[in-house]
Amino acid sequence: MASLIEAIDIKRKMFLEYEGAPYHCIDVEISRPTARGGQTLVRVKIRNLLTRAVFDRTFKAGEKFSEPDLVKVISKTFNVASQDATESLDMVLSSFSKNGLLDPADMRLGPTNIAYILNEDSTVKIKLFDILGYQVREWQFAAGEIGGKAGPNVFQWDGRDSGGTKVSAGGYIMRIEVIGAKGSTFVIRKIGVIN
Repeated sequence: MASLIEAIDIKRKMFLEYEGAPYHCIDVEISRPTARGGQTLVRVKIRNLLTRAVFDRTFKAGEKFSEPDLVKVISKTFNVASQDATESLDMVLSSFSKNGLLDPADMRLGPTNIAYILNEDSTVKIKLFDILGYQVREWQFAAGEIGGKAGPNVFQWDGRDSGGTKVSAGGYIMRIEVIGAKGSTFVIRKIGVIN
């Protein structure tokens, strides 16, 4: 079981679970008691990772929170395939190379290769999201063309977003959707980036 986080220890960019929902801390302000006494209060601005709603909350310094299960958050946010859909994945996408995603991808060394093997010519849509669920970049390959041919496929990512700006170092989520004659499905992979 993950350790609990005390409110006084909450920092910007931390993740916490509050009232059963996962949140990302945007800002923190601590108000210490005056000489007369009182309680230390922690005022936070937090974003719900599922709804993206932003809230201001005030907690007592000793209140405790658990860390959210980010895998479950990602599953809910990106509608990760159920077991049945995962089984159908084998019909369309026989392999998504973990070696194709350098984890972490060190962009100081140049572009990273993203590799996968298709069982048949298929349309491939790949979307890259930051950890908060905002789309960073998208690629699309038509069936039968480079990136959508049966067999091994490789393309390079230069570490830039759709606007051509270098992405920040950190964690990202890649959603690979494959649409072929035998069906369609998708997989989710995590990628770390170093700049």
